[in-house]
Amino acid sequence: MKKKMFSTQVKNELLKEFKKLAIDLERPINDVLEEAMLDLLEKYGIEFKVETQGRPSKVAADSNVQGDKRKSKDQ
Repeated sequence: MKKKMFSTQVKNELLKEFKKLAIDLERPINDVLEEAMLDLLEKYGIEFKVETQGRPSKVAADSNVQGDKRKSKDQ
């Protein structure tokens, strides 16, 4: 899957702890961030297909989650 660069701002202490986690796990921070993003999508019941080793695999939504729980702009 093609990757796209993006930037954002986060709380300094949050970033420090996130970097420490990546070091502790001996994984690139990008991989840990992608895992966190996928976990959040799953938490909100959003299905997303990720490609691993050239093979698509599905991150399935939890069966207990009812629909998309994201708030709309109107809420």
